[in-house]
Amino acid sequence: AFELRRVTLHVGAGTFRPVEGAIDDHAMHAERFSVDRATVESVARAKRQRRAVVAVGTTTARTLESLYWLAVKAQRFAPCAMKRVDAKDKAALGDLGHLPQWSGRDDAAPPVADVFEALLAAAPDARSFDAATSLCIT
Repeated sequence: AFELRRVTLHVGAGTFRPVEGAIDDHAMHAERFSVDRATVESVARAKRQRRAVVAVGTTTARTLESLYWLAVKAQRFAPCAMKRVDAKDKAALGDLGHLPQWSGRDDAAPPVADVFEALLAAAPDARSFDAATSLCIT
């Protein structure tokens, strides 16, 4: 048995711009994405049950990986930073902001199920999770 879920990534023309030279010198464009709550729940459940999650296509992979790293980032917000910006309030509503190009390259990667379950718990009223990503998958 399997579940089929969809994500939305608004692909821009920059997606098709070739990488010239070293990948580290390539500037990625930003694209907006949206993942509905049921999809996040489904991925968390599958990972908790040690089932595979198959992302069909690079845009799907980019979307899910971006959502993961933004959720990690949201969990790491320092309380003092929360007083200056409304990032935590926005995250609770499902707006996760923007993910920079090289996110996650050198970071420790907590378990996907833990990260997505924490995201769901932190945003109990969010119907979807929306953000922009410049993530470069290498």
